[in-house]
Amino acid sequence: MPSDRLSKPDSIVARHPVTAYFLLTFTISWLGALVVAAPPLLRHEPPPKITGILMFPAMLLGPSLSGIFLTWILDGPTGLRDLFSRLLGVRIPLRWFAPLLIPPVLVLTLLLTLKTFVSPVYTPNLFLMGV
Repeated sequence: MPSDRLSKPDSIVARHPVTAYFLLTFTISWLGALVVAAPPLLRHEPPPKITGILMFPAMLLGPSLSGIFLTWILDGPTGLRDLFSRLLGVRIPLRWFAPLLIPPVLVLTLLLTLKTFVSPVYTPNLFLMGV
């Protein structure tokens, strides 16, 4: 149930939804990054290399969670149903997914070329978490 105080037309969230969205987004994103990076820093250790990679998905939660939360606050369950029905109702032809393969193929080609002609340092890793 949305809070009556926040969903009223005269509430600060209803009057400034874009500002509320960005403040909430940055708060969630940076708290997510802090949760990932804080444990080694609190032990006075340098963060492992994987920390930067793990911070990225943690920070990506900010925009989506903010949008869902503010939709619930401002429009209630009806707004959430409408939001998710529109998200799930989109049908995209498979041919539009083909361009998504271009960047990884180019990066792999570049790394294999550099490995062959420059140095084995450029050997590509099998990085499944990146997938």
